[in-house]
Amino acid sequence: MLFGGYIKDPYRPIYVYRYDELNGAANQQLLLWVNETGKRFVNEEVVDNFAEAGNALFTQNEFYTILDQATVDHLQNDSLYKPMGTYDYHDTKLPHLQEEIDDELAKNAKYLTKADNIEELAKKLNLPDLPATVKHYNEQAHAGEDEDFGMNAKFMIPVEKGPVYAIKQGVGAFCIWVA
Repeated sequence: MLFGGYIKDPYRPIYVYRYDELNGAANQQLLLWVNETGKRFVNEEVVDNFAEAGNALFTQNEFYTILDQATVDHLQNDSLYKPMGTYDYHDTKLPHLQEEIDDELAKNAKYLTKADNIEELAKKLNLPDLPATVKHYNEQAHAGEDEDFGMNAKFMIPVEKGPVYAIKQGVGAFCIWVA
């Protein structure tokens, strides 16, 4: 059994991020997921099904959630894009999201990368396909149709306004049952 994504911090276990707003945004708000080259690889709506999410994520060597400042501002000041799914979370916003991002950046958290734009982010993380992926994703978001994976258009959140962020993810849990 595989479980959906969680922040992949090389220094702290995943469970410490269980109720962090940054983890909730990265893993429950259907934001853009890309693999180790910067390509989108799944309909992000899989977050609502542990097995589907875990299995999709486990097919990649690495994966990241990509978001921009407009998304951070929206989640913090306006509303969530969708309920937080499996989280026991009752707020309609993530009121401390920017504060969590700034605190983690100040601590030089290895899982969080900030850049002024997508091209700079791609260079920092060696994600050569990221600029083309984001361009194509944004075009589909503005057209209101995900031709690649069939995601509900209302959840396709463009990545346009810098700064931009990448949150390195890992599979939340993995276990095997042997009879």
